[in-house]
Amino acid sequence: MATKKQTQQETKTTQEQPITNGNTTWPKFWMVKACTPGELKDVHCFIIHEYLTHNIGQNLKPKKLKSGDLLIEVQNEKQAKKLQLNKKIHTTDTYSEPHRSLNVRKGVVKCADLANLTEEKLVRYWTSQGVSHVKRISVFRDGVQKPTNTLILTFQTHDLPTHIMAGFVRLPVSTYIPQPLRCFQCQKYGHHKTACRDKT
Repeated sequence: MATKKQTQQETKTTQEQPITNGNTTWPKFWMVKACTPGELKDVHCFIIHEYLTHNIGQNLKPKKLKSGDLLIEVQNEKQAKKLQLNKKIHTTDTYSEPHRSLNVRKGVVKCADLANLTEEKLVRYWTSQGVSHVKRISVFRDGVQKPTNTLILTFQTHDLPTHIMAGFVRLPVSTYIPQPLRCFQCQKYGHHKTACRDKT
């Protein structure tokens, strides 16, 4: 029987270990496109549903876009592999690829101890924790660009972790909120100056 002291030590050890959310690196969101652009537009939703259910699996979450392409959310790695190898929807030749942005999450950490480490070296240290890219935020002071202690991390995971370990240091991870896209011609949000329809 474990003593009270042993139980406390085991609990402490468990609390000190990095918490994982069970995330894996397999893509959850996929784009399915017709080899001939636009051909999937003519394939109705009943056929698509029956084909995906029979050949890929249950509980998929497909959505047809205006282009006719399919955005599909899979539920597990087995379905992801099947979808990747799939080359046809009904009689339409298709190919599948991971969605470019929905399969990653971005978070922000701050740590003065990492000030002298390059972005490339930080990626190497954090690869095992699902980090694929690091961007250090810089600010302009007195006309000079200076790096800060704030880092934007890109995680190849389905959910943003609550923290990340930098050696023995536990760093909280907050959600990265990008600056909104703003037009400097009309001062409205959601488009660039080059796409502005305001002639004034």
